[in-house]
Amino acid sequence: MCIHNTNKSGPVIKPATLRVRKKMDIRLSENIQKFSIGSELDKLKPDISLGQLLQSSPEIRKELVDLFKKIEVKELNTIVEDWTTTTNCKAYIEVFGKHQLTVIDTGAACSVISEQFMDMLGLKIEQKDHSMLITADGTKHETLGIIRDVPFVIAGFIFPGDLVVMEGGLNRMVLGADWLLKHQANI
Repeated sequence: MCIHNTNKSGPVIKPATLRVRKKMDIRLSENIQKFSIGSELDKLKPDISLGQLLQSSPEIRKELVDLFKKIEVKELNTIVEDWTTTTNCKAYIEVFGKHQLTVIDTGAACSVISEQFMDMLGLKIEQKDHSMLITADGTKHETLGIIRDVPFVIAGFIFPGDLVVMEGGLNRMVLGADWLLKHQANI
């Protein structure tokens, strides 16, 4: 509403007029895509050095470090053996140049070597220990001692471990939970 004071008897009230602005495009902009500040910011290349970027973004720094890690490619030769009745996990492990089919047993508390296999490798007991060991079948066995830090080689990598020596027996070796936990192995 608009108030005009032209009459001496009082103000004269006139209704206000509305002005409507029509959106008018010029012919030049008919087929042009509408401007978006977001898409322009996406195209912007910030002036930041690599050092500044790595300092401010730990995620990018980790990704870059992972790209430069050396990886060693090992050739895997196929070994075929008939294991029709085998239900446990076995692996060929190199110990002092001799390859041995070894049981990897998550249920065994400690890693064990037979006295016969110890002799074959030319190893000596470092610490006498006459503990009792109960095997999976429930029988008790007296141990002879412990051999410390035996270097087990798997795929060219060394994973040392301690072995409890059991009397008699076959050329056997079992890597147990102690060795798996020490090297954070997952089966």
